[in-house]
Formats: sequence, structure tokens, C-alpha cells
Amino acid sequence: MRQDVAEKIRKLPLLAAVMVVCLIAAGFLQFYVVIPQPALASPAEYLTNPSFTGGATGWTLSVTIYDSVTYQDTAGSIETHPAIGRNKAAIGTCTQTISASISSSDIVNLSLYWKKSYVAIAPVDQILEVQIEKPSTPGIWTTIWSDYQIGDIDWTSVGPINVSSYFDETGTYEYRYY
Repeated sequence: MRQDVAEKIRKLPLLAAVMVVCLIAAGFLQFYVVIPQPALASPAEYLTNPSFTGGATGWTLSVTIYDSVTYQDTAGSIETHPAIGRNKAAIGTCTQTISASISSSDIVNLSLYWKKSYVAIAPVDQILEVQIEKPSTPGIWTTIWSDYQIGDIDWTSVGPINVSSYFDETGTYEYRYY
């Protein structure tokens, strides 16, 4: 089958479990059974600067800072430092509006690296969450991935995890690390 035809078929939305394609070549009628694969979007198709390469461009940081020295796969990361003082908490966020409209039929995968550390005394909580705000529920954040381990934990890879079930509306989403 021609590569460009196969590529176009692969990019079509999944309309049926099996598609039959009929081609006539050199006088022979040929049937091909093609199982279309839904197109998977890369993070760069939804997020601006998903790996914090060279800075936090495209992200809004709150009690979170960009770190150009500490990273796993590219050239930067974000971090939240603990609050100073007894019984103090620091909640940092890194938020971005996903400018591309996500269709409820899209396949969305989540991949990330994370690392946790502390100085001297282990904290009571070290919560890391990835959350989204759906188009129909502004102000309400849904956690799509989380880690509650406490410790000095080196870089850990997550994913790809299919999180499509959380993106069940067509529209613009807010995405944040919390």
C-alpha cells in the first residue's frame, strides 16, 4: 500500500473497528484489511515548552521556580521549596492553558519525570499531583496523577499513562503541576 495513503488512513478518527480498502493494481482486485490506529498527540502538540527547555516560557509559576541546573531529560525543571518555620506549608503550582482544543475522542498520554528531596527533617507531606481544569467546570481541579511518597527520592519516570478518560469534553483545558 502506498505510504501516503497508509499515513492518511492512520490519521483518520477511529470510525470502525476494521476498514476494508479496495485497490486495483496490475489488473488484480486486491483487498486489504486495515485496522486504523488512532493518532496520538505528542506533548508538544498540547503544551508549550513541556520539558522546560531553557526556561518556564508558557507556564505560570506560583511559589515555584525554574531551575536550569537540575533536570532529567532536557535542560531544566521546576521546583517548590518548603516553607520556613514550624508547621508551615508551601504549595507551589505550575500552570498552563492548553491552547489547542482537545476533542473527547482524542487519546491523551501523560509522561513526566519527578524528584523529591528534603533537608534534615522529613516533611509530614510531600504531595505531587498533575491536575486539569475542564472547560465546563472552571475553578474545579481534577487530579489525573499523584504521588504521596515521602522521602529523598531520585528522578523517577512516569508514563506514558493513558489519561484520555479525564479529557471527556471538547474544549480548552487548564493543566498544572501541584
